[in-house]
Amino acid sequence: MDRLDAMQAFVRVVEKGSFSAVAKERGIGQPAVSKQISALELELGTELIHRTSRSIALTEPGRDFYESALRILDDFENATSRIGRGQTAPKGLIRVAVPPTFARLHMVSKFPACFAAYPDMAIEMSTSESPTTII
Repeated sequence: MDRLDAMQAFVRVVEKGSFSAVAKERGIGQPAVSKQISALELELGTELIHRTSRSIALTEPGRDFYESALRILDDFENATSRIGRGQTAPKGLIRVAVPPTFARLHMVSKFPACFAAYPDMAIEMSTSESPTTII
């Protein structure tokens, strides 16, 4: 059993409230998701989710595990993002020339998020109504 994958499936089942919804999201059958959660419960030696034919409910150990799983998955995502960004993040100067209206409507509002995601990148933008050929 892939523990990380099972943990992600468990978190998604709790968030979605449905094994079927998670199965559809992952492109697998509902029994496969159920088996992942059952294998996780077997490994932990406790029931995490109480299942009935109509609903699911977290057990007390399930709540505790859910909170821990969220922290672990968030830490994992942050670590992979941080490490990956150092290897593949764009950096340097990008020069663009666009019409002023296009810049105002479609670009300027996106800059803060772009600079937050890619702090080593700079954009030099010039605006002009005359057509520009970019090669």
